Amino acid sequence: ILVVDDDPSVQRFIADVFGDEIHAIATSSGCAALEEIARDAFDAVFIELSLPGAPDGVDVFRRITAHNPIAPRVLFMTEHPQLAAAVEGMTSRVCILKPLSREALISALDTAPREPTVRRISTTQRRVKL
Repeated sequence: ILVVDDDPSVQRFIADVFGDEIHAIATSSGCAALEEIARDAFDAVFIELSLPGAPDGVDVFRRITAHNPIAPRVLFMTEHPQLAAAVEGMTSRVCILKPLSREALISALDTAPREPTVRRISTTQRRVKL
């Protein structure tokens, strides 16, 4: 999991929620997130919508899905309900309202959509394992 948020307490909270099962990497800017994604594959990315500087959370999402043949699940986070509703409608992605809860994070990750290429690869991998 990649956590993209400029608040260290949010980074730690998400890492603690998923830490026993999943390796979590935290970064505080959109540029750093894109560098991490270029270096490594992630199953999921939690992105704060209002990142300082550029690119913001939606720009990071667009770049991730445009340039990766296997795009991770992308989940947005924000403190602003109106922004959350607008982004969910625009991107068809989950937007978790802050303050975060363990239950909201787990539920959001379980229901976050995957890109079609990920589903096809997962189906192929299952066939090979059988």
